[in-house]
Amino acid sequence: TQLVLLASLLIAVAPLGKARCDELATVPASGGFPLICFPGPPAEDNVLAHWQKIKEANFTIVLPVHRYTDTDQQRMLDHCEQLGLKAVVNVKKLVPPSAADTPPPGWREEVQRAAGLFGNHPALFGYMIKDEPGADLFPQMGRIARAFREDDPQHGVCANLFPTHATVEQLAAADYA
Repeated sequence: TQLVLLASLLIAVAPLGKARCDELATVPASGGFPLICFPGPPAEDNVLAHWQKIKEANFTIVLPVHRYTDTDQQRMLDHCEQLGLKAVVNVKKLVPPSAADTPPPGWREEVQRAAGLFGNHPALFGYMIKDEPGADLFPQMGRIARAFREDDPQHGVCANLFPTHATVEQLAAADYA
């Protein structure tokens, strides 16, 4: 199972679990590593000209804003395909807000739906399942990552981590390590 964790600001990509760095290396990038644009433009600016500017800024992977609909995400993927960019789609409603909560009803079907809807798109890089999770959510995120791996073994799952100056409460761990 691969879970890609994204650190805030200029985002570094670090695969966890089964190493898949060879796949990351296939993403064209200036400087030898992927550059991720997060967040992408709001839905009203989800047009080819805006994505072209992101491409010209040498980004190679894009993440949309949190409120993209499935239609917005499909449009983003289509624009990215035209420009040679990769994109991460948001499916963040799968992870509960806290470890004490259970996953939402139908979460497994939602994984299947998202994989069926986006999994064959040539511009897809992966699926964003959570923004800034605490370590206590990692087991649930791992379960979701495994489900995506079953339904779409070609793409990874991503989560944007807290910055290194996050509090112990935010991290749900003694330190960042």
